[in-house]
Amino acid sequence: MSKKTAAKHVALILIFAVVAVLILVLAARLSRSTDDSKYEMSSNAMRVEFLNSCGLIVKPDPEVQEIKIPQKFGAIYEEYNRLQQSQGFDLTPYAGREAVLCSYTVLNCPEHPDNVVANLLLCDGKLIACDLTLNEENGFTQALITGAQ
Repeated sequence: MSKKTAAKHVALILIFAVVAVLILVLAARLSRSTDDSKYEMSSNAMRVEFLNSCGLIVKPDPEVQEIKIPQKFGAIYEEYNRLQQSQGFDLTPYAGREAVLCSYTVLNCPEHPDNVVANLLLCDGKLIACDLTLNEENGFTQALITGAQ
């Protein structure tokens, strides 16, 4: 094989490699944007539908609070973030940012008919954390997403 032919083969292989890398990068970005849209919750109807898909029946009018996620996490936020990470979320990128906490009263928890809430934490209309909390002495906070949603 001549040097000219070998150079053409090398150039062709490099072009294919670059195209393959570009395809992988594009596929990863498309996959990530699809996953992001999965937790788009800009309306109350979307949030209630999400909670229903988790098996919860909730009062449709939540208690809404604006909160600021701490810039530096203390022990309680570290523990809460570990809970979120178990569900595929991570609050670390949102440190120091404003967020909206929507708390929905859960109606289908017969053991605790009045004190269980589903909390959805949103930033820019996107779900960034969620939990199920029993607001009683010796209550609990647990993962809301227990399987693939």
